[in-house]
Amino acid sequence: MISLLSDINNPLSYQCLVYSYRAGHSQLDIRVDKLGEFGSAKAFFLIFGEVEYFEGPVLWQGVNFELGSSEECERLLRCNLNYPSNEEVSLEGFRLFQVKTDSCLIKIIARYIGKEKTEP
Repeated sequence: MISLLSDINNPLSYQCLVYSYRAGHSQLDIRVDKLGEFGSAKAFFLIFGEVEYFEGPVLWQGVNFELGSSEECERLLRCNLNYPSNEEVSLEGFRLFQVKTDSCLIKIIARYIGKEKTEP
């Protein structure tokens, strides 16, 4: 699990909701609640910045984000952005964040991630 979330004891006891996406800022906000406590004051938000790719449902169980390989990150970026494989493209700083659930694999490519206790 990524270090930002290392204080979470049981990541599968949380649910994630795509809360908002700000196209002008390429910012993806994920609301994280304990299962069965949606809307509680204990929720927190994961803020992904400079988002280039998202694949997955809008609601899933588990906040067990891990970093994907740099090769997969580059492959998805090139596919998504339609860059020829031989063209020089600055992919520096992009990271692939993944959550594996029982039914799917959520993928987010962004330059950074933050954690906030208040609504973005």
